Amino acid sequence: METAIEARIRIFGVSRERAKKQETGTAIGRAYDNRDENNVRLLSRHQLDALQEWDKAIHDMKTATDAKRMRSGSDFSGAGGYDGNDGTDEAYVRFCARAKERYRLLRKAILDSGPLGHMAVQTWVECDNYDLRCLGDLRLAANAISRTLRTPPKELTASANKANSINIS
Repeated sequence: METAIEARIRIFGVSRERAKKQETGTAIGRAYDNRDENNVRLLSRHQLDALQEWDKAIHDMKTATDAKRMRSGSDFSGAGGYDGNDGTDEAYVRFCARAKERYRLLRKAILDSGPLGHMAVQTWVECDNYDLRCLGDLRLAANAISRTLRTPPKELTASANKANSINIS
C-alpha cells in the first residue's frame, strides 16, 4: 500500500493525504478530488458515480462477450479460455443479456450527449488520461449516464426485477 501511495505522490503530484484516497488512483477520481480556481470540484459526486458505472458496464460487457472466446490453435502461451461452463447456465445467460443491454443504453446516452462525449469518456475512463481539454464533454456525458441510470427503460427494469427474484445458490 505504501508503494502505491508513494507512486501517486510522485506521478500525480498530490499530497500524501490525497494519495491515500481510493479515488486518486483514477483520472476521474482525481478530477473529483481537484477543484478549480473558484474552489468548485471538477466533477460532482453524481458524475463520478455515473462514470464509475460506465466503467463497470464496460467490464461487464467485455465479460459477457469475451468469456467464451477460445484461444487460437497456434497460441501456445499456456492454459486458455475454457472455464468448464458450456455457456447455457441460466444465471450466466441472464447476466450476459443484462450486461449487453445496459452497455447499449449507456453508450446511447453518451453518444446522444454531444459530438465529443464518447471521445471524452474514452480518454478519461477507458484510457485513464487526465485531460482538461475535454472536461466539458466528459461532464455532459456523465450527466447523460446519470439521467439514464435514474430512469431505466421498463424492459430493463422488468428483467432486472425478474433476475433478482431468482435464487442463485
